[in-house]
Amino acid sequence: MNNWLQYKFLSFTINEWLYTLLIFICAYVGLQILWKFAINKITKFALKSPTKLDDLIVEVMRSTNQLTFALFSLLFAMHFLDLNSKWVTRLDYLSFLVIGIQIAMWLSKGITLWANAKIVATDGSAENAVLTTMLSWIFKTIVWSIALLSILANTGVNITAFVASLGVGGVAVALAVQNILSDLFASLAIGLDKPFVIGDFIIFGDVMGTVERVGLKTTHIRSLSGEQIVCGNTELLKNIIHNYKRMAERRVVRITMK
Repeated sequence: MNNWLQYKFLSFTINEWLYTLLIFICAYVGLQILWKFAINKITKFALKSPTKLDDLIVEVMRSTNQLTFALFSLLFAMHFLDLNSKWVTRLDYLSFLVIGIQIAMWLSKGITLWANAKIVATDGSAENAVLTTMLSWIFKTIVWSIALLSILANTGVNITAFVASLGVGGVAVALAVQNILSDLFASLAIGLDKPFVIGDFIIFGDVMGTVERVGLKTTHIRSLSGEQIVCGNTELLKNIIHNYKRMAERRVVRITMK
């Protein structure tokens, strides 16, 4: 039996591998227990708290990927093997990678929950959907960009040259899709300035109808005759818009015939 335990596999004995497996199982079970304990505590606190931040934290924590616990436990257990400094450094890089990705996933999930709560009103109608959607997209891009740069910097990559190359590539892409970006910024202007919202009756040019949807690139309008009119946001803002829903009073001109 002892001879079998001393048999080596990948430069380590079976006894060392079994010891590492035991540490992996203990670490995984321990993380699961701590995770569930933290969720239960926060859930009980959230039920007593009038704010929605606690509910958001609970939903974010519940979205934790179970693979993260397994990978982190495995990397933690591997440190107990008699590895050389090169492999220890690699394990540290992988541990930072796992933690960084999980934190980015938490933040991304939190942004998604915030956006959904912001867009959908209590009556189920969309409220300032364009601005919220664009902010959600921008925040997620920032989160994942910071996570990627942090991971690359931790692994020894020169991120200065990497960011410079991304900047040049970004300019090229922006020039190629400038018409799309123009509509995107126009939708952002509609969300911020609010010349009209969903449900308003507007007239611009020879188009008149009720606003049904304000998208990232186009605005959908239901005309009086029933058809749907789809107009680019940039072209829409180039016109003078008459918003009849916000009219406080209507002036009627009477002509008296003598």
